[in-house]
Amino acid sequence: DKDKNFVYIKTRYLHRVYTVMSDGSSVKTEGVVRNVKASPNPFTPSVKNASVDSRYGVFKITFELDKPYDKYKVRIYDMSGKLVRELEGDGSFGQGEVYWDGKDLDGVIVRNGAYIFVVETGGTVGYRGTVILVK
Repeated sequence: DKDKNFVYIKTRYLHRVYTVMSDGSSVKTEGVVRNVKASPNPFTPSVKNASVDSRYGVFKITFELDKPYDKYKVRIYDMSGKLVRELEGDGSFGQGEVYWDGKDLDGVIVRNGAYIFVVETGGTVGYRGTVILVK
């Protein structure tokens, strides 16, 4: 119920639940980085050695850039501000797409929790968002 900011969940077993509610008004349509789509949120990383090409068990971030850039970076931080992962891509077509498999810089799947992703290009932070990882 978005009016009352309340989520009703019926289940037999519940360990932990995270939810993010939005009316869509937070979608940025202007600026260096815009029209960001991040899904699924929350997401569960694949524990099998599935290829990223399968697009299952990964968190996908897509966005548009205001103009072509040589490259862009997406940095993922935990809630304490520690860098968890850095992803890069070619921004020469004015758009970007990255996939996070839920692993840190050492290739280990991170803990359950909330993570912040930051999209940077041209030395400018263009967008900040949150993702919930649940195993």
